[in-house]
Parts: sequence; structure tokens; C-alpha cells
Amino acid sequence: MAMPDNRLDREYDKFIEDASGKTAVNTNLVVQDIEIGAVEIKDHDGEDRAEVNAVNALKTQEIKPTAVVQHILNVTTAGSAQLLSDSGSTTVGVTIKAKVGNTGNIYVGTVTMSSSNGYPLAPGDTLSMAIANTNNITVDADVDGEGLHYLTLHAPD
Repeated sequence: MAMPDNRLDREYDKFIEDASGKTAVNTNLVVQDIEIGAVEIKDHDGEDRAEVNAVNALKTQEIKPTAVVQHILNVTTAGSAQLLSDSGSTTVGVTIKAKVGNTGNIYVGTVTMSSSNGYPLAPGDTLSMAIANTNNITVDADVDGEGLHYLTLHAPD
């Protein structure tokens, strides 16, 4: 784009030519709030839409567990990590408690976990987390036969 020769056609020098001969716009941008009308936030593959509540906050739906299932696991051989059992597709969380009568630590982690890099739970310690299934949690123990109690929280189907 060629620069206009007439200074008045340049719209008060908003168009400038840089050292390489390229045309640029020289102007100040006004920074201000931009008001946008109704905006729809939609589920990527369904018809569910997000809502904004009366105080202009995004309305969320809390998933409240409807069932709690209790489990006990004893680590047969210390140093040989064991997977927790599959808790199913409705799992939303788990609470793990090292047995109070343990004499050593329980270690919690992933399938590559060991007592040297797992999350340690001393006797009676508790760990809670949101998780979709417990079948990817591994536990180990310092002492043969010691273990843990764990509760899985389940949401409605």
C-alpha cells in the first residue's frame, strides 16, 4: 500500500512509513471495558449450557457423593507395592487411613511408587483426594502384613 502524498489524506499522520518502506499505523488505542451481551458456554458435545447467577458468578453444580464404600488392605510383603482395587466408574474421591496399630509407615503413590518415593502415612495418618478410580493408587508398607483402611466416595450414575 502506497502512502498518500497529500498530508490531509494521511488522516493526521496516522499512517507512517518505517525505515524499510513499510506502511504502519501510528495511533493510540483506548483501553476500556468491553461490554458483551449474552454469551453462551456450551458443553462440547451436548446441549448443556453454563449459567451465571444473580451475583454474576458462574453457577456450578457440586457433585455430592451418594454412597461410601469401605475397604481394608494389608500389604502382604513389605517392599512389594500393591494396587488398590478398582472402585468403579462412579468414584469421585478416596480417603486412606494407615491402621492405628501399624508399627511402620504406609506409602501411597502411583504404580512406579516405592517406600523411597511414596507419600508416607504414619500409623493413624489420613490422606484424602479427589480421584476417578482407585485402581491407579499403589500402597506399600515398612512391615509385612500392616495396612490401611480406605473409603471410596461415589456419585450418582
